[in-house]
Amino acid sequence: MEIMVFVCQVILSIMMLVFGGVKLAYNKEQLKAKGDGRMDYVDDLSQMNIKLIGLTEMLIGLGLILPQLICTDLDYLIPLAALGTVITMIGAVIIHIKRKDDLQAIMINIIIMLIAAVILYGKISNLSTIISC
Repeated sequence: MEIMVFVCQVILSIMMLVFGGVKLAYNKEQLKAKGDGRMDYVDDLSQMNIKLIGLTEMLIGLGLILPQLICTDLDYLIPLAALGTVITMIGAVIIHIKRKDDLQAIMINIIIMLIAAVILYGKISNLSTIISC
C-alpha cells in the first residue's frame, strides 16, 4: 500500500507542478491559445484568480512530495496537500459544470480527485497506525 501511495504522490505532484507552473507562466490569452479548446474556462476567471490557482497547485505539488523526500517531521503536510487537491478539483468540477463543458473535462478532475483520495486515505491510515503504537 505504501508503494502505491508513494507512486500516486509522485504522479500527482508532477501533475500539479506542471498545471500550476503553466498557469503562473502564461496569461489568459496565452493559456486559451495553447489549450486548443481545453482551457476555455479561463474566460470565466480573472487573471488574478488564474495566478492564485496556479500558485495553489504549485504549493500542493510541493506539499505532496517534499516532506517525504527531505525526511522531516512534516509528513502531516502530505495529507493536507492531498485534501487541498480534492478541494481544488471540486472547484474545477463546479466551473466545468457551470460552463456546460464536456464530460472529458470533468472526468480529468475526478480522476485527479481520486488519486488525491488514495493518498489521503493511505497517509491518514499510516498516521493513525503510528499514533496508536
